[in-house]
Amino acid sequence: MEETVYGSMLHSGEHLFARSLQNLGIDIHVRKADTYREDNRGIIEIKEIIPIEKIAQAEIETNKRINEGLPVEEFEFPNMNEALKSFPKLRFNE
Repeated sequence: MEETVYGSMLHSGEHLFARSLQNLGIDIHVRKADTYREDNRGIIEIKEIIPIEKIAQAEIETNKRINEGLPVEEFEFPNMNEALKSFPKLRFNE
């Protein structure tokens, strides 16, 4: 599989995993997500300490969502204010 396609898939998976943790009540702050690596391994650095049970639950939910084959959409906005108008619950770093 082409690296950029695989990296895009890993990047989308990172978002699903973060949302799965949030659905479990874990308020996370991703410090770094490196999903475009030559070895095709995604690495996510999270500031919080998360119980292993919650990680396992989030992994199950994430894999379930991936297996559903959900469509991935990409949106471009001129600035963050415009993005927040369309997606008021959006969470991202500048």
